[in-house]
Amino acid sequence: MDIILLFFSAFFFAYLLEPLCSRTEIVCNSRAIASLLAIVFALLMVTILALVLLPLIESEFQKLRERLPLMISVAHSHLMHHLNELNLIGKADLIEDVKSKVLELASNYKEKISGYALSFILGGTNIILDAIGWLVIVPVTVFYLLKDWGKIFSNCKQILPLRLKNIATAVASETDKKLKLYLKGQFYTICTMAIFYSIALFIAGYENWLSIGILSGLLLILPYVGFVISMLISLLAGILDLGFVQGAIATILVFSIGQFIEGFLLTPKLVGDTVGLHPLAVIFSLLIFGSILGFTGLLIAIPITAIISSLSAQALRSDFS
Repeated sequence: MDIILLFFSAFFFAYLLEPLCSRTEIVCNSRAIASLLAIVFALLMVTILALVLLPLIESEFQKLRERLPLMISVAHSHLMHHLNELNLIGKADLIEDVKSKVLELASNYKEKISGYALSFILGGTNIILDAIGWLVIVPVTVFYLLKDWGKIFSNCKQILPLRLKNIATAVASETDKKLKLYLKGQFYTICTMAIFYSIALFIAGYENWLSIGILSGLLLILPYVGFVISMLISLLAGILDLGFVQGAIATILVFSIGQFIEGFLLTPKLVGDTVGLHPLAVIFSLLIFGSILGFTGLLIAIPITAIISSLSAQALRSDFS
């Protein structure tokens, strides 16, 4: 069990629920009750969304998984045909090997999942501890973090030397403001692009427009890599649904417009500018922390970068004051 991941997850959830908890406390006049109500409300909303959206999304992604081998085979046939026309058949062996490996990976997808599930079952103790961690430890930790949110930061402030208290308060306030704006901006960006890709692919005539659109929006959390993956899947689906030329043109057109909207309009305005970070700083922070800590690194990349930015700004102000 990754204790650090559990703690960061609990702290992240508590941070998201703290504004709701504070508003609820005004009504019920009890921080403990407000904390409990905030957690119950969050769990209720997640449950409702899961019951309503998950079956639809799962159905769409199941169709996409089932069509993936056919999409690869059709794309391969079209590609070989065009290579013959261009007298580049010498590359056929390499393409055939790539096709075979990809098809093997796709066909063994379910078997690999079954193997991972079996290894987890054989692990026994680990899966039980993981379940206890996420179902018990995280909610309990979130409750106590919410309940004593003000006391925790007040005690941390008391520990600091007097000359650092004002700087720490300013950094915490500035970082909190930046993070709230960043999370809101990232949420709006993902939702907007998921809607755009879904509508654009539907208009273009893709059969799996919904699943590819949602996946393309969610993968925006991975700079460059997510865009390439979603574009390749869209290209394969386009070749199967529309033909080689029409599918390639539709995919390039849709994702070029999407990249322009996301890269030049939404991300710089909703994400980069709101946290006071240059878009390159946002990209490099995600790449660096993601490569070091994986998914956990993606969650904490912008917060840590924002804190470093705030500390640097405060240090510069102190030097020149």
